[in-house]
Amino acid sequence: MENNLSYRDFQETLMRSVSQNLNRNGTYHCELTQTQKNNVVLSGLSIRQDGSKSAPVIYLNDFYQSYLKGKPLHQISREMVGFYQSQEIPEFDHADFADYGKMRDKLRVRLVNKENNQTYYKQGPYKIHPMGAEILFLELEKNESGSMYVQVTDAMAESWKVPKAELFKIALENTQNSNQVKFQSMNEAMDEIFSLNAEGDFDTPMHILSNENNQYGATVALYPDVLKEISKQIGSDYYILPSSVQELIILRKKDCDITEKELRSMVREINQSIVSPEEILGNEVFEYRADMDRVKKCVKGERAR
Repeated sequence: MENNLSYRDFQETLMRSVSQNLNRNGTYHCELTQTQKNNVVLSGLSIRQDGSKSAPVIYLNDFYQSYLKGKPLHQISREMVGFYQSQEIPEFDHADFADYGKMRDKLRVRLVNKENNQTYYKQGPYKIHPMGAEILFLELEKNESGSMYVQVTDAMAESWKVPKAELFKIALENTQNSNQVKFQSMNEAMDEIFSLNAEGDFDTPMHILSNENNQYGATVALYPDVLKEISKQIGSDYYILPSSVQELIILRKKDCDITEKELRSMVREINQSIVSPEEILGNEVFEYRADMDRVKKCVKGERAR
């Protein structure tokens, strides 16, 4: 039966079908590709129209899940073609990537999982942070549908002849300017989800730290003085639970009566049962101490105090 195709066979069959449908009205080049994301490598279909320099990638896992649930492959092919044709695809000349003047304002940084992203490390500049790894990207396009990013490669950085430290400095400034901090109590966050009108309650022990669009929101922990200001706002040192790359949970230490081992177990259980693999930031628990103004990993066996 058609719905018994393996993931690999599904990809190849879908690529042929999409290519056939598209090439009825022009010349298109379709190619299966692998793209590194946080913790995972995603399979996608790259589509480039003849004469175009841009080749957007459509990821295939969700389409395959629909196929396994019974959706016919020919219907999936039509949907993918329709999705591709509905997008406004920006044109980029790859030669522009070597022009730092054009790329400088597009620089962004993301905080990702430290252990499971070796491909990122092999491809471009990175920095190790206590809670993860900082990776440089270029935000090529931003619209209502989302943003288009590419990782900054070593070849790009070398062509720019700009020190690595300067690239990370500019990327952090750009990221902060384009996506502001969002800090709210857990109660306020839950009320927001259910479309209620809540006022900030900063006397609650648990808070959410993210950014305005909740995409790679954990990156705001890199912004200058953000962690220090949070300590002032909640009146305490605090634990940082890496909820995901999208957000961090802030837990006020003076209200915490459980061990750091128990907190760590909670983080790991949530990562295993709730958080999708591509969103996991880490399995450890961290603390911020205002007197030292730094983040450090909690030592196993210590008790919250």
